[in-house]
Amino acid sequence: MEKEKVNEKVVLHKTHNAETIEIRNPSEKLLAFMEELAERARKRKEEIMKKIYKEEDYITI
Repeated sequence: MEKEKVNEKVVLHKTHNAETIEIRNPSEKLLAFMEELAERARKRKEEIMKKIYKEEDYITI
């Protein structure tokens, strides 16, 4: 297996209310990991939204 040579650079942008992390020249392994995290976050959000809607069905006023 050939080792991938990458010059990754991480840049942190700060404003008064937010921080943004920019990764320049990311490796394929890092990109795959980030995609996996994004997919897990989407699935988790869908699960939470389903639970919220399911609970609302049982609330009566």
